[in-house]
Amino acid sequence: FVKHWEVGEHTFIADIQDLYKDKLLFYRGGKGFYEAGEHSAKGVTKEEHKQTAQDTLKKANKAAASGKYDVVICDEINNVTHDGLISQQQSSHQQ
Repeated sequence: FVKHWEVGEHTFIADIQDLYKDKLLFYRGGKGFYEAGEHSAKGVTKEEHKQTAQDTLKKANKAAASGKYDVVICDEINNVTHDGLISQQQSSHQQ
């Protein structure tokens, strides 16, 4: 939900993607840090952050409801919930 740049977990997932093929979906949602002082994403409005978080949540819910995956991990959903980009009700909704 936050990191759109390359980080260690993204590298790991890319490395194992060939092994799991269509059983592993990796999606980077987010525009960067929001309200994090000097680490905040530059030139990204609150509305852009909010829309991206909403879109990412929709994609996660769709994946969870598809029955195709055993586990759907929403990394850093706690941050976008804390920041008010998605509601607590949305983040805890089970489909």
